[in-house]
Amino acid sequence: MRSLMTTLVGFCSLGVGAQAPDVRIRGDLTFGFISKAKSDLAFRAFTPLARFSTVSLQTDLPIGLRVNLSQRVSNLPGDADSEPFDEYYIEDIGSWRLGKQYLPFGGGLLFRETAKAVRVDSSLIFEGLPLSVALVEQGKERQFGVIGRLGSRGLGISAAIGRHWGINGTALTLTRPIGGGIGLGGGWKQAYAVDWNRRFGKVQARFEGLILREPEGGGEAKEYTDFLVNYDLGHKHATFVGLSRELGEPELWWRVGGSYTAQKGIQVETMVRSKSGEFVDFTIGLRVRF
Repeated sequence: MRSLMTTLVGFCSLGVGAQAPDVRIRGDLTFGFISKAKSDLAFRAFTPLARFSTVSLQTDLPIGLRVNLSQRVSNLPGDADSEPFDEYYIEDIGSWRLGKQYLPFGGGLLFRETAKAVRVDSSLIFEGLPLSVALVEQGKERQFGVIGRLGSRGLGISAAIGRHWGINGTALTLTRPIGGGIGLGGGWKQAYAVDWNRRFGKVQARFEGLILREPEGGGEAKEYTDFLVNYDLGHKHATFVGLSRELGEPELWWRVGGSYTAQKGIQVETMVRSKSGEFVDFTIGLRVRF
């Protein structure tokens, strides 16, 4: 991590030496109440699907690069990724990115993780079809290897080869209660996914399938599916219903919710989840973006 931060500081120094960069402050904050089965009502700065509240500093350097530093308001208890920073990277937009970042894999709902990586984005190899590949080195008992996604926003395939994929608390949140994830030393050596996303008028449909192979730390090979339908109510209000399942298991994970836009950058969000008819959790929160 020290060598990575040294590189980031070095690039920033190049830009500052030429001209003082313009620093922008951005926020994506969600504060809400979460009620869980057999648990007291709790106030949290993250959602049940592990979307963190973050405050970010972003700047475009005179040499044409962008630097982004994003800090979490709070972490998931017991998460393998316990750093206070959600992301920190330097990038040439659309070309490469160096630093801690969300990895290019799947549709961003079923299997989502951050790690320190070198990422390359290209559309030249497959005649205009976007390709994102990242080399990951997160450290002992953490993510290591090659991960990538090929495809457009509407349809893509993904693969990850290496060690300890899926250990963070942000992975597989659709099929488990709120928590810190699998933890250090676990995960899988191989992961494969397909994601599909289409809009039909006011209806948006999304599907994601995931295959996990060569488990570590006493785990098992697994397969997951998720299907989500979102309906645009107009005036930037929306409602949704989602269904997730671990194949081979009888339980179905349902989630139903919606969002109400009070004004630009301010939304009220709510969601209830159940597992084969049994209550899992309910949340209502205020999301503020600036």
